[in-house]
Amino acid sequence: MNNQDYFKKNQKMLLSFLNTEGGRHLLNIKESYPIIKVTENSFHQLIGFRDNKPIIQARFYTYPRIAEILLPIFEKRDIALQYTEIVAFRRILENPYESFLHFASLEEKNWKYPQIYLDVSTFTPNSGGTGQIRNTQIDTTAWADVINAASGTAADPSTAPYVDNTKDAGNFTCARGYTPFDTSSLTADATITAGVNTLGLYFTSRTDNNSLSVSIFSSTQASNTTLATSDFSLVGTTQFITAVTYASLTLNAVNTLTLNSSGDSNISKTGFSKFSYKSSGDYNNSAPTLVNALQFTGSGANAPVLTVTYTLDTGGVSILS
Repeated sequence: MNNQDYFKKNQKMLLSFLNTEGGRHLLNIKESYPIIKVTENSFHQLIGFRDNKPIIQARFYTYPRIAEILLPIFEKRDIALQYTEIVAFRRILENPYESFLHFASLEEKNWKYPQIYLDVSTFTPNSGGTGQIRNTQIDTTAWADVINAASGTAADPSTAPYVDNTKDAGNFTCARGYTPFDTSSLTADATITAGVNTLGLYFTSRTDNNSLSVSIFSSTQASNTTLATSDFSLVGTTQFITAVTYASLTLNAVNTLTLNSSGDSNISKTGFSKFSYKSSGDYNNSAPTLVNALQFTGSGANAPVLTVTYTLDTGGVSILS
């Protein structure tokens, strides 16, 4: 059973554990809003009602972060239920939350429950479609030709994305970042709320000799799971945020960037929402004279997070049933 099928089949059970103190701690959820849906890469919270329609806020990751956290816990529990003696089996069933805390290593009770060790992780590490593509040419090349090239010279999928507009050692370099999010769990019935949707990016390094800015655009990269040099030109020209200067960004912290109406329109309710990142030397066709680069985390605890607020017309049916 793949991750997606597991989450669909066990949705009710997963939600029962996530709507607890321990479950929220595992996902680093600080808000008390009820969690009403969870997928391998997202969770959805009911934050209120408007005109009798539920208002829901969803957070999406570029990789199956939720699966990586939860599935090993329940795999341990399932192993214990299959192979332990009847006393331990009964204890797990009688105290499901307590045993959940044990297998999650939040409150271990080795005297009461078995300790299970998993030899091999079977979960996808991250979305290979997250990363960067760069085009490097000798600096006698017109900068316009560098940024308007059909293809780049190197693609780095499954890496920390960065943007780069640089002139150095006789070369021009233009690099663009890419982050695809699987947002299909919104479903076609969702109505996305305008003006409140955000991208949270954890910036880790910058070099800013030409006082550049960064902005967010669409991506039509050919694959959601990898990057190719031919994806270099598959980026939009409409900015999805108010451009932010390199200097104003906080390093080693999440910077929350609010999408404008064009950015909201880029959110897919039934597929992948794909974003690209460019520096101002790139989108303004202004040739750099020195090194300029900005990088953010692509996976792990500080991976990019797309937060989407939406409403559903439930037709009178309880979404918590």
